[in-house]
Amino acid sequence: MGTRLKYDSTRLILFTIALAVLYFAVLPGNWPEPRVEVNVPARATLGEDLQVDVAVKAWHGNFSLRQVSFSVNSTASSALVSGRSFVPVNIYDREKKRQWSVGFAARATWPRTRTFRLGIPLKQLALDGTVTTGELHGTIDAVVDYTKVTMRSGYPALTVRRNIPYAVEIRQ
Repeated sequence: MGTRLKYDSTRLILFTIALAVLYFAVLPGNWPEPRVEVNVPARATLGEDLQVDVAVKAWHGNFSLRQVSFSVNSTASSALVSGRSFVPVNIYDREKKRQWSVGFAARATWPRTRTFRLGIPLKQLALDGTVTTGELHGTIDAVVDYTKVTMRSGYPALTVRRNIPYAVEIRQ
């Protein structure tokens, strides 16, 4: 009876060690790319800025939102003043992250979300004569830097760009 308990505890310890190796060494090398979700209201008032929520979701903490821009499809948007070209507007801009922590704590895997509340300057675009009442169609373009943890500590950052379509009705 004594040898059986000793054998069972050894087996449990080896199983725990194998599980820890899989969790901290194998799983971080197989992380999927971060996802970006944007919540844009369906209606907006011409004299107010449009508030959007940009959520970045990943299975690890090694990601950084670098840039978010607001683009308008000029052929599909009735709220864009004719004859005016629309240059995409940066609503969030940070420097590219060059170095990542790939130590023991950074390898922990569980779902993480960072949400950013950003404002699209509709008021200023209306004052400039670029936007009026009607419908705006286009994309919110987000750039996310992230890393895959490997055995090397100086792994360069990877980048993913997501273009999320939106449609907003602008009223007076």
